[in-house]
Amino acid sequence: MNFGQSLKKIREDQSLSQHELARKLDVAQSTIGMWELGRRTPKLSGIKRVAGILNTNINRLLGEEESEKKVEIIKNVVFIDGQKIAELNEGDVAKIIEHIFEVKKNRS
Repeated sequence: MNFGQSLKKIREDQSLSQHELARKLDVAQSTIGMWELGRRTPKLSGIKRVAGILNTNINRLLGEEESEKKVEIIKNVVFIDGQKIAELNEGDVAKIIEHIFEVKKNRS
């Protein structure tokens, strides 16, 4: 999957029209169309901005598969590949768990 295909899929998954995304990015709707068709690609800074607006990571937006990461939640602490994510507090961890169950519920 390339940038254009990934952009379109992520945009559609979030129920955004090309017009809505263009408005959020302050670009012309035709620019979004050109990106999705693969006729143009934004600069790296633009890709970072698109990823931020779509709340996704750059690898996913570029169509690259994320490397598999081991995620563990132990006693209200999140570990990714064995490294503690210190910036999270108990409330954050509870929200993450809540989100996991919400995603699971929506898929069934």
